Amino acid sequence: MKSIFTFLTIGTLAFWLTACSDAHDHGHAHGGHDDHDESHEGEISLTAAAIENHGITVRQAEQRELRETFSAPARLAYNEDALAHVGTLVSGRVSRLAKGVGDPVAAADLLFVIDSAELGSAQNDHLAKLAELTAAATAFQIAEQYFQSGKELSAAEAVSRAD
Repeated sequence: MKSIFTFLTIGTLAFWLTACSDAHDHGHAHGGHDDHDESHEGEISLTAAAIENHGITVRQAEQRELRETFSAPARLAYNEDALAHVGTLVSGRVSRLAKGVGDPVAAADLLFVIDSAELGSAQNDHLAKLAELTAAATAFQIAEQYFQSGKELSAAEAVSRAD
């Protein structure tokens, strides 16, 4: 940062000193306009002592690569007003954010996706219970069919009753 500032200061002063010098030759005669005022409004001049005190040097300008970084004292912190604490029913890790900062959100919108071992276990238990329910429903249908067949045979007195 200091070297960039020094380079820019030197370059600016070199430009001002060469542009404001009285020994200029523009390649044309001053015919008809020699009577201009010798005071240059806005001209900046530095004494030799000021130049020496501030370490100003005059050199020929050269091309250099400038870095786009600089150092500055700072403290980084998140904006507490923009932070939302979202509670979940399961523990896990957020693997994808569906909404970003400033995006509009409506009820039932997907906000994020959570990878959770606890949720995976609960889903497996749920699927196992659904499979058990399907098997039980099938067994119930078969038993109901047998019951209806037995009821029809009993009504037709095709089956003897055990007393």
